Amino acid sequence: MIDTIEILVLILILLVYEYRQQQQIKIVARQQKYKLLLAIFISLAIIVLFWPATIKQWIQISLISVLIFSTGLFRQGLGNNRLITYSALGSGSNYSRFSQIIVAEKPDENGNIEVRFMKTATSSVDVMFNSSRQELISFLSEHVEDQLVINKLSK
Repeated sequence: MIDTIEILVLILILLVYEYRQQQQIKIVARQQKYKLLLAIFISLAIIVLFWPATIKQWIQISLISVLIFSTGLFRQGLGNNRLITYSALGSGSNYSRFSQIIVAEKPDENGNIEVRFMKTATSSVDVMFNSSRQELISFLSEHVEDQLVINKLSK
């Protein structure tokens, strides 16, 4: 039972940390509806498929389900000094860690603007925003070194 309590404490610490990160979001990224639905479905499926026989197993399965559910619940967005994403701990998503931040010239068919955060030529994080292009460029220009923000994204 000690190991279950340790897992509980670690997951609670992670969830509190992620919740605090959510409070730092200044511009919220587009929330994908299917992401939340998929997280709910997988969480429930884990509980049903691995129905526990003991209270200890029930707590462990429930903790895993809560962790998976939280991935669908928490949002992404732009903070003052970093891109806020689920499970990005420490300084891993600070704007200074990206070699380029590229804002798309035109919105997609749904009116969303894509922002690509490039770490290397082959490693990037793409985030979609409902905000206007000017709002994104203005915010990034205020909070990021000027040479990092590029005003167009080639498709």
